[in-house]
Amino acid sequence: MLLITLCVTLTSYAVYWYNDYSDAEFDRIDEGEGETDRSRRPFTSGRITKNHFLVFILLTTLAGLLIAYYISLVVFAVQLAYLSLGVLYSTEPFRLKKRFIGKQFVVVAGVVLSCLSGAQVVGTVLPANMYSIVINVIIYAVAPTLGDIRDIVGDRKAGARTLPVLFGPKFTVRLAIGGFAAVILAGLVGYYGVGFNVALPILTTISMGAWIFTVYPIMRRWEDSVYVEKIVFKRVIPSNLFIQIIPLIGLLII
Repeated sequence: MLLITLCVTLTSYAVYWYNDYSDAEFDRIDEGEGETDRSRRPFTSGRITKNHFLVFILLTTLAGLLIAYYISLVVFAVQLAYLSLGVLYSTEPFRLKKRFIGKQFVVVAGVVLSCLSGAQVVGTVLPANMYSIVINVIIYAVAPTLGDIRDIVGDRKAGARTLPVLFGPKFTVRLAIGGFAAVILAGLVGYYGVGFNVALPILTTISMGAWIFTVYPIMRRWEDSVYVEKIVFKRVIPSNLFIQIIPLIGLLII
């Protein structure tokens, strides 16, 4: 289990950092909205060179694939598919992140592939695995769109067709809140239909309720990119780690 966790972590970071490399030109654009996390990143800010950054990305990719190959050929194929999606996501002329729902497709596909990699360790896809896939698909289909609100000015300049650009920030927040509410309903289904204990719907309701309460103010302050970054990247996303262990708690606690 430790090896698959390390494998998925390395390949995910490789995809993330390659996206940073591809987006550096746009992240350096002064949008007049205040300095955000993007402009302070090591490569974007110029603290490391292009060659060093590319070598780091390559080494991370190779390490993740070697661990995947050591686990099994199936895991290797799954992680290679995920890395390929990451390249299509960030590289011209494909650049799926600029396409309508292209970003959501790649992120959701990455989540599904990661969950399937974990299932390969035990050799089968259990109901608990399917539940994790469902809630993660919902979360990762809507939560990343909140981060796009921060980037709306730059995305318009770059021609990216994100949900905030096409339908507006308020619609995007409402969609995210609807998704979080759907996860609460999925928690009830998991309790009654999959066999999780009562801790799962309780913790899911509390966590998703907290997310809804946290992101709702973005409806009024979406033009403040620093505020949006604080809410999404310093409150919502870090707490996602707790969301990921809720199914485990739902299985272990009697």
